Amino acid sequence: MGSLSTWAALATVLLALECFVVMLVVGALVFGLKFGMDWVLRNTVAGFRIANDYFARGKALLERYEARIAAPVVRARAAWYGLQRARRALTHEK
Repeated sequence: MGSLSTWAALATVLLALECFVVMLVVGALVFGLKFGMDWVLRNTVAGFRIANDYFARGKALLERYEARIAAPVVRARAAWYGLQRARRALTHEK
């Protein structure tokens, strides 16, 4: 077998290699996250701008169609309450 100093040197080399591999893995993760976040920030601004335009168009269309759908209902309700007030006025009800 070998002496104790040989085993200690071998353990030191293996520990140094393990630390080097761990540092490479951590460095790769940090590097990947940094470039990934840069890519996301670069590309999502344009995507959010496009989505914001579509949301504005959708909101305008919804408001227009909502007004078209709700207008007859509002007019009918106003006419109904107007007729009720006229009936009460003619019959002197409160």
